[in-house]
Amino acid sequence: MAKVLGAIMMMVSGFATLICVYLYWNSTAHLPYHPIDEESNQIGASKMSLVDTGMLLPIIVALFFLIAGMVIFYSHKEPETK
Repeated sequence: MAKVLGAIMMMVSGFATLICVYLYWNSTAHLPYHPIDEESNQIGASKMSLVDTGMLLPIIVALFFLIAGMVIFYSHKEPETK
């Protein structure tokens, strides 16, 4: 049963990690939709870090559960039945 729990934790937290990363990559915090126009002296959108956007904690938690799931999955052995 531990291998099943580890596999489920790996899959769910792996998807959660990917979702968090792609949400950040496709957000306005990472992509400069309005770059700085030096000729007109307008202020454009600058890139924000993971801490500023609040995405760092969800990524850390998802990575923690991914690593925990991998440890559980690869370290436990199921009893042999005949």
